[in-house]
This record gives sequence, structure tokens and C-alpha cells, in this order.
Amino acid sequence: DQSVGGPVATCTVDECREHTDTCAAVGQQCYDPDVLNAGNWQCVCVFPAEGENSTMTPATCIDRGEDCRLNGHVCHQVGQGCDSGVPSDDGTYACFCIAPSSGGNGTSAAANCTLDECATQCATCAQNATQATNVCAAGNQVCHDPNTSPFVTADWVCRCPAPYTGEKRAALVAVCEVNECTEECPHCADTGAGSICTLAGQGCKEYSLAVAGDWVCQCTPPQFGAAQRAAPANCTLDECIENEAVCTTVSQACFDPDQNVTATGDWECRCAAPSRTVRVAAAAVACVVEECRADLPHAAVCVAASQDCYDPDNTTRNDWQCRCSSPMTGRATQGPVADCTLDECTAVCSSCADTGAGHACTDAGQACEDPSPVASSPGDWLCVCANGLTAKAAAANCALNECAQLSGAVKSCEHVPRYTVDGCQCECGWSVGMGSGPGSSPGSPCTEGCCDPEGTGQAVCMVLDNAYNTNNAKCTAGDVGVCRRWSDLPSDGGVGTVTAELPGGLIVQASVCSDNGQSCTDGDFDTEGTWVCSCILPQMGTDGAEQPATCDEYDECHVNGTVCTVAGQECKDTNLDSQSLNDWVCICPLPSTDLEVTAVATCEVDECVLTCATCAGATCSSVGQTCEDANKAATSLADWKCVCVAPQVGSWPGGAANCTLDECKDNAVCSDAGQT
Repeated sequence: DQSVGGPVATCTVDECREHTDTCAAVGQQCYDPDVLNAGNWQCVCVFPAEGENSTMTPATCIDRGEDCRLNGHVCHQVGQGCDSGVPSDDGTYACFCIAPSSGGNGTSAAANCTLDECATQCATCAQNATQATNVCAAGNQVCHDPNTSPFVTADWVCRCPAPYTGEKRAALVAVCEVNECTEECPHCADTGAGSICTLAGQGCKEYSLAVAGDWVCQCTPPQFGAAQRAAPANCTLDECIENEAVCTTVSQACFDPDQNVTATGDWECRCAAPSRTVRVAAAAVACVVEECRADLPHAAVCVAASQDCYDPDNTTRNDWQCRCSSPMTGRATQGPVADCTLDECTAVCSSCADTGAGHACTDAGQACEDPSPVASSPGDWLCVCANGLTAKAAAANCALNECAQLSGAVKSCEHVPRYTVDGCQCECGWSVGMGSGPGSSPGSPCTEGCCDPEGTGQAVCMVLDNAYNTNNAKCTAGDVGVCRRWSDLPSDGGVGTVTAELPGGLIVQASVCSDNGQSCTDGDFDTEGTWVCSCILPQMGTDGAEQPATCDEYDECHVNGTVCTVAGQECKDTNLDSQSLNDWVCICPLPSTDLEVTAVATCEVDECVLTCATCAGATCSSVGQTCEDANKAATSLADWKCVCVAPQVGSWPGGAANCTLDECKDNAVCSDAGQT
């Protein structure tokens, strides 16, 4: 064989190709034990004929079978052995293949013998005694024997396995080549599931058809990146290369945030700073500037005023606003709101009529009014009944209790103005029929003394107690600043500092009944004019319908009764006229009849003269005896006794006595006669 593009080829010669007929003519087989050297071919006896091999001449063979002696030439002339069988002279014989050929026996005829030099080990085979493995298989190639006749030997060749291509070589390994970019093989770009490069959207390049694994994946424009051997390349795709003009023609910048080749259609047109407007895969319609962004100064202006920053149109500059935080309302452009509005009737907040759990007024079927809807005046909303009754910061009691509400029995007056002076809330005004302080008179304005009742130069705050009485509470050192006299306030022409003037006034209530020291009862909340004034003990008298009661009696025992009762006695006012005082008495309990004026009585019980359960009654007198009670204390009972009337003698406790009469005791008849 020739060696193309390499060293001199190794040449062999199978001499049996030339001398096979010499041996076969005598029923023998040709054998060349060394194909590298000439002049050593041999004729070999074919079984059952036996004999020594003869070099370059027919061997002397002996066939002991009669049938094969007569017919062996049928087998021998095709290089097969003959077997006479048993008996050996029955006229039957079998031709059989001689190794290394193989095949089934032929009965009285030549056998069908083959020699596949790719699958057998022999001197001319792809695997021989000096070659441990199949020459082709050792090179990962395919062995092919085009003619398997035992008479045609040394004709096998090595072929390249698909998809490899290359020159066939007889007896030697062929040179194989494959395009790893286009073919499918274990080390190709396509191992059976598709080309790695094609699946990655890349191209494939093969550097040498004869070198395995030297192919590379390459990026294809507009992708770019370094080629990768036997693996997809690390390609990137900047979509702005093709789309940049879309952005730059409208003075915007093109940016591809993700240059991964699989991330397509995500390029952006971006507006110039401070705008952050971005539009994907197209030019921005309008460049937006959010003027309330945290990195811009406007938001801080609003936050400093506890307000929110709002940009109504982020495509327009300098239109940002400060807005009052919910629930307050109000807005101002390019600055904070001066005064936020808080309508506590419509908003939802902690000081509102609706705290989030329901509306205090509307849920009660009442109207709501906020007399001062500003944030600086929280909790001043009113619930208003259909009949005009109101309640501050709570649902009103719409029942017309004329004893407790500004109607009928309750009158009102308004103290104005009210001031907060250096931290003290002070007020001066007028009152109706109350006499609320020094210097005031019914229906007339208060004088200076009303605000400085003690003339000390200190202002005071008017404080009402639950009985609608006015108490004066002085400002203390804990208050801010120094409280000033009313005469120092601006309303009086002074120069004092007024911290704030509070809106509205202070409603003061006064009751017709309570002002007269009486109680008030409204017998029918649904009807006007049903209230009455009643006397409060110890005063007594006639109730007054819609007027003070006539309290012309005074029971002193309601004040002094305990003096008697603690001693177990009864208190009685002997004259209830309100002008008659100190005529109450303590009366001993029966059977004692003693009493004491304005003091505890000394109570005695004479069981001999009184009638009671423990008294003597007529027990003694009915038998002509007298009764004696030695201890008349109210606590010493049942201690009386009956005593005999002289000259009888004797006594008995609690019953009639057994009287005796000694007639000698007071009789001198005997003694006068000198006798006993």
C-alpha cells in the first residue's frame, strides 16, 4: 500500500494468492505463515487426510476414509476437508470448512465456507497473532471485508465511520476527517439535539477536519464577543447600536440595560437629568420631572411644615405644591400652606366626629357643625338635634331635660372675650342674674375687680364647678410668664402681651331652681313647661311649677336628728315654721314619755304607774297592796314589787305579797298592864 503524505508504507505479500492452485490441485490448502517474508508458503493436508506441511510443494497426505478416498477431491478442490463418517465406506461423506474459514458442513458436496477477515483472527486478518486487537477497531474505525471467500484473502480495508470521510486503506488505518460544524457526532457541535452554536443564535467555525474538538461558536453581528471552543460564545447585544438614532433625534440618550442576547426589545430612550423619564424601545413622549422627589429640595420645604409635597403635572416645571396632610385640606404652590382647614364634621381623624368607627352625629340622626374649621381648633364640633339642643364633641341628648339644658329652668350668659395671657387663660364678661364675682351686677358688664377679685394685681381664670358656681383659680408659678392684670390687656389700652385670643366665648349656665337652693325635676322630656322646683330638706313646702318652690317650713330634725337617734330616741320639730328655730326635741321611746329640747332626754320607766308589758298594772292595788319600783331606769325593767299596807308587813317582787299582821306590835293593852 501507498502512504500518502507520510512515511514509507509497510508492505506485505501473501504468497498463497499466487500458489493456492498448486495446493488445491491435490486437495490441500495453501498457508503463508509470514506475510512479511517470501519463500515460506506451505501446502497443508485437509482433514481427515493427515501429513506434515510441505514448504513450497504439495504435502504428502494420507486419507484413511474410504468414502473420502474416492470422493475427497470434491472437498479438496475447494480447499475443504473431507469426513467419511461411520461407516467410512457407505458412500456418504461431508465436506467441512478449514479454519480460519467457517460455515456449515456440506453432505456429499462442498460446504458453503466463508472467511471474514474483519471478524476472524488469522495471518491475513485485521487481527492476527501479532496484532492483539482489530486494527480498525483500535483506531475507532470500521473494518470491511469486500469478499469473504476463503480463497480471497488480505482484501479487508479500514473505513471511516459516519459521518467521517477519508481514504480507505487495505490492512492499515485510513485517515478520517469530519466537519464538526455540519455533521452530527459525539464531539461535533451537534451531538444529536441540534447544533450548540445554532441554538445559541451563533455561527460555527471548523479549523481542521482531521482534528477533533477544534470547532468554535462565533458571535454574529450585531452581537459581539470572543469565540468559544466547543461551547457557545459569551456574546452581548447592545441594541442601541441599531436604535440609537431613535433617541438622539429628540435629544434623548439610548441605553440598553441588559445586553444579554436573549434580552431584546428592552433598550430605552432616557430624558436628560433631572428628569428620570424612560420609555422602552421608543422615544419618550414627554420628559417628566417629579419635583417632589426626595433628592430635590421641594419636598423638604413641605415636610418642615408637616405637609405633603405634590406635583400636579410632572411635565411642567415649578408647579409643585404643599398640601395639608389628611384629614386636613388646603394647598399652596411653591411653599407651605399658611393655615390648613380641618372640618371635623366631614373629615375622619382622632378629634373628628368620625374617628373611623362611625360618625358620632349622623349615626345618632343629628346634624354636625364645626364652628371653627381650622386645624388649630380641634374638638370643637357640635352635634345638633332637630330641636336645637347641642352637645360638644359628642352625640347630643335630644331629650328636652329642662332641668339640665338651656331651656326653661336653665338660663345662660356668655363670657367674652377670652384670652390666653402668657400661658394663663383669663376672661372677663357679664352675667345674668348670677352675681358671679366681685364688682359684677346682674345684666351689667364686670368691672376690673371681676378679673382681679382680690385686688392683688394678678389675673385669674374663671372656673366653673359642677354646680354651675364660679370659682376663681389664680395663675400659679408653673404657668408660662407672669399673669397680668386685666387693665394691662390691649382691650383696656394697656401694653401687656396677649398670647392668643381664643374664638367664641364660654357659656355659663345658671338654674332657676339651684340658684334658690332647690332641686329641679322635669316630668316629661318631650313636653316643654313640665319642670318644677322642689324644696331640698330640711326645707319643706309646696313645689313650684316653672318657678321656685315655696319653702316656708324647716324641719330641724333633718339636721339634728342624729343627736336623738344615736341615743335611741325620736327627734321632733315642734314648730316647722321656717322662722322658728331651736324648737326640736328628743323624745324617749315608750313606755317612757320624757323629752328634752335640743338635747338627748333622760328617759325613766316607773313600772308601777305606767302601762307596759313588764308593768305591775292592778296586780298590787287589787289586793289592797301598794306597788314600788326601786329603779326607774329605762334599762331596768320587771323589777317592781307589791308591798303590804301597815300594820300588815311583807312584800313580793313581780306579784302580790303574802301579808302578815302582828296585833301585839302596836297594841299596848298588855304592856300597860305589865304583861306581854
